Amino acid sequence: MQGDERDAILFSIALSVNEKGFLPLNFGPLQSAGGERRLNVAVTRARRQVLLFASFDPAELRAEQTSSVGVKHLKSYLEMAASGTEALEADPRRTAIVDRHRDDIAAELRMRGLAVKTDVGLSDFRVDLSDAPADVPDRPVLAVLLDGDSWKSRRTVADRDGLPTEVLKNLMHWPAVERVWLPGWLHAHEAVADRLELAIAAAPDGLRLLTLGQALTDSEATDLQSESRTCIK
Repeated sequence: MQGDERDAILFSIALSVNEKGFLPLNFGPLQSAGGERRLNVAVTRARRQVLLFASFDPAELRAEQTSSVGVKHLKSYLEMAASGTEALEADPRRTAIVDRHRDDIAAELRMRGLAVKTDVGLSDFRVDLSDAPADVPDRPVLAVLLDGDSWKSRRTVADRDGLPTEVLKNLMHWPAVERVWLPGWLHAHEAVADRLELAIAAAPDGLRLLTLGQALTDSEATDLQSESRTCIK
């Protein structure tokens, strides 16, 4: 893979255990210095889904016996594919972010009957709040970004204020993205909550189902849910 994106990527691990039942650790360029960048490209070119095929269980990959960063990352990726993204969220190594500002907004929106999730995402960048109508809680339509610790830790204005909104709207196709600044919330939290509620009501027709950080239309989601799966054999 190079830099081109595709809707779906079929990713096959073309290695298997030998006659002795051991999986060789010779993964070619992936095992070389900087090989982890090749893996990163391969698994981030899909707009919607990666279908992974392997003839061995992730436990058979003895990554602890090699110093290769690429092989270690591959094993982690295989484990995630085998157990699902829920395993990442339950991983104790993912430190939960305590943010009273975020939790205060979430509580207010829940009182208004909205379905709210906090700290959404699988990478270091996460959506502070995702909001959905109560009748379709699995279809978030509004991403809310706050000025908390993660926002302050980004080095440039573009990283803090420009890029997150651009990625969420243009690449991940969230129907609506709103920002809430702490001073504004403290001085007029009712007005801010009203604005967020209106943003959900005004979201484009055809609510989007967001899966694994990617956006699918309703019809596409139905098709892909019936056809797509990660295969570990």
